[in-house]
Amino acid sequence: MRYALTLDFSPDLFDRHKWKQGKWTTEHDVYLWVDPDTDYDCLIIRHRLGYLSGYVGIPQHHPLYGSSDSNEQVAALKIHGNLLISGSEIIERNEDYLFSIPVVLKDREQPLWGLGFGCHHDLDLIPYLFHLSGTINEGESYKDVPYLTKEVTALARQLKALENLELGSSRRAFASPRQRSQHQRL
Repeated sequence: MRYALTLDFSPDLFDRHKWKQGKWTTEHDVYLWVDPDTDYDCLIIRHRLGYLSGYVGIPQHHPLYGSSDSNEQVAALKIHGNLLISGSEIIERNEDYLFSIPVVLKDREQPLWGLGFGCHHDLDLIPYLFHLSGTINEGESYKDVPYLTKEVTALARQLKALENLELGSSRRAFASPRQRSQHQRL
């Protein structure tokens, strides 16, 4: 995978480079790219506790644009854990993340809507907690950048399939009676 942007931000309080060693000590904090198959903006970003989160930005014409994470179609997406975050900013300004990145990640005329997930569930190793305790619970594993890249790309493809399904059904709804009859025979 080719990333358009990688960044590192590590304030002293949560300087992961001083933590117990793991993949998180050599990875960047931000990975940004445009998925070539969907043309969606994709982002991986590190939480201050060291785990990674993944996001996809969808355009305004997408059927899930403006949806909350409680929407049935959003809840049906197959992704690590479950979709936890949706909004016009992928990362809201709060103390949990090191900085804010607007969803408009590349030159777009219209703002995007972000849908995202975090790798901080029961069997996810959270680097800062590992640093404090020194133990890994049975079955726990750190979800690294290659894992997140696969999950974010899979999410982008699911979202694109929903967009294409919606566009296909709206095209059929506006077709002439003759076009609808030809479509039904196919």
